[in-house]
Amino acid sequence: MRQFYLAATAALCTVVSASFAQSSDLEKKDALPVTLLSSKSYSATSVDVSRLSTPAPGKAYTLEVKARYLSGNGRGLDVMANDATGLGFRVSMDATSLNWTNPLTTSSTLSASDNSKLRTLRFAVKDGNVNIYEDGYFVATRPIETINESIRQTLGEDINPEVVPASWSGTKPTPQSKGWYIVNNGTEVNSWPNARYENDNNRFAMKDPDGSAYSGSFFFIRWDSNNIKTYKYAYPVELEANSTYEFSMDAAFWDNNGALNITTQVYSDKMLTSNVLGSHVFKTSNSSTGKRLFYADKFQFTTTKAGTYYIALSSGWTMYAIKNLQLHKVKKDVTPGILIGKDYEGEANLSVESATYDETGAYAPTTLIGEPSIVNYSNAGDVKRGFFFNTTATVSGKTNMHLTAEQTPFEGSPLTFRATMHGYTSTI
Repeated sequence: MRQFYLAATAALCTVVSASFAQSSDLEKKDALPVTLLSSKSYSATSVDVSRLSTPAPGKAYTLEVKARYLSGNGRGLDVMANDATGLGFRVSMDATSLNWTNPLTTSSTLSASDNSKLRTLRFAVKDGNVNIYEDGYFVATRPIETINESIRQTLGEDINPEVVPASWSGTKPTPQSKGWYIVNNGTEVNSWPNARYENDNNRFAMKDPDGSAYSGSFFFIRWDSNNIKTYKYAYPVELEANSTYEFSMDAAFWDNNGALNITTQVYSDKMLTSNVLGSHVFKTSNSSTGKRLFYADKFQFTTTKAGTYYIALSSGWTMYAIKNLQLHKVKKDVTPGILIGKDYEGEANLSVESATYDETGAYAPTTLIGEPSIVNYSNAGDVKRGFFFNTTATVSGKTNMHLTAEQTPFEGSPLTFRATMHGYTSTI
């Protein structure tokens, strides 16, 4: 990766860092044949979007949106597309930039421009990538990603073996009889500590996650001595290939304050030494209100092949109660489609002149279009911007600008840097 630097002296220090990538080598096409939207505004304070389920995005397609940002206080105009597997892209165009916003918890700048002017965004998807253009300029290539909002998850039946019996008559069963075994530092342990099943019957003042009294059975599990503090309690499960599962459990702190968490891991080898498919920390509390209160939690993991897997629990010098261990196969239903609009709560005034589509392939634009941008950054502090195109930008005062474009950071865009020292102003 090459690094490109620009710097002005004194109050202004500007650093431009970019990897120089070539624009995508795609066949070019001017207008796209299918019109999805025309003359559409999004101005409600609530979610206001157009959801287009047809045509459904496939392996290669092109989407073009002509829009402007008029006002607002949110992330701007959202454009999202995903195929039947849930893979796609999402960007958002605010007043001064185009940003990659998948997942919604993070955002990275793709380009910088004055988006109160009409901008033409084109997205050409091919070979697992989306090639992004703005006003005909190549902006970036990004791998398509899982769009979690397009996936609806449902749970199948509980397939966890009965490793904590709901009840028993006569002799109390042992954990070993229900499939549990213990591993210590890669070796199976034959002698068991006094870890056992109990039935509360209000003897131990256990409470459910909602705070109500619990009177059912549980596994009294312990790590409260030097001999057993490194034990892993485990049991086998049979799982399908390339499938996602959700494991859930209720855990309660019992006594001894060495640890407050139980780490649950999923292994593919019986001795629990490697090949961890998933891991999660189940938290409890030893406070006056949290002690012997069950806390419910869950996590998901994905298998790579069919076979026997092992769910293992470990902790520190503490005693716990666990119950309600469940294991469900996660079923994922994906609705392929395109979303354009304001997919969030808040003020905004956004205008889409048109949205067009081509399902026959991924096409680059043929010409450079759009009005130029004029932007000024004066005493702006730390500023991160992506690709500048068709822009006259002036940077001055105490401004540290970082250009984060994937290719040459500007095209058709003169950048002026002004720095003042000892009463004299220099322009670069």
